[in-house]
Amino acid sequence: MINKTQEKKLHQKIFVKNLEVECMVGVKIHEKKIKQKVIISSFLKVDHIEHKDEIKNVISYESVVNIIREITSKKHFNLVESIAENIASSCLQLTGCLEAEVIVEKTEVLKGKATVGVIVKQKNK
Repeated sequence: MINKTQEKKLHQKIFVKNLEVECMVGVKIHEKKIKQKVIISSFLKVDHIEHKDEIKNVISYESVVNIIREITSKKHFNLVESIAENIASSCLQLTGCLEAEVIVEKTEVLKGKATVGVIVKQKNK
């Protein structure tokens, strides 16, 4: 059992890793015409709460996936940085989220399995 003093110091991280989505991203002419596959991972530092094994008491993974899909489907982005910043900002609006780290990787820039991308970390104040 966790006492109240310990509970205030504890945090958890929830994550969605390697979610593949197609979106419009890039500054080159050919990138503005077709969707590209990107891989997105999101790691959220959240307040530790007594969840009582109830989904209503925690941030749902489905909420995070919905944020990612909504943002990547609504418009063209020039930079993966903008996608990551938008996702992080939206995740920080979820109750209990203290910090959001988002990784966006473009998979079709280099040959082979190499990816390029960005990691963005934002905190609630």
